[in-house]
Amino acid sequence: MNAVQALKRIQAGQRQGECPMDAPMLDAAAQIATDAGALVDLIESAGDAQATLTNVLAHHAEAMTAADRRSRSELAQRLHSLLDALYGVQGCGGEG
Repeated sequence: MNAVQALKRIQAGQRQGECPMDAPMLDAAAQIATDAGALVDLIESAGDAQATLTNVLAHHAEAMTAADRRSRSELAQRLHSLLDALYGVQGCGGEG
């Protein structure tokens, strides 16, 4: 099981009311712990990508079609919201 599969397994277990101490949940948590460094790198890279996309929109939006501008803006906002949820703070970033 890879880290994404482990996260999906935990999510499914929570939805089904499984206890965090159930064996499948513990196995998934162990995989997450194994891949923690890669997950942190991924989250930090997503923050960098969100900041870059926001910067591109701020400086080059006038050169984009309305549809492109809208889709990129929606993506930047979605990344921002997801990162906020992961960091548990307002705005991108958090404690490093």
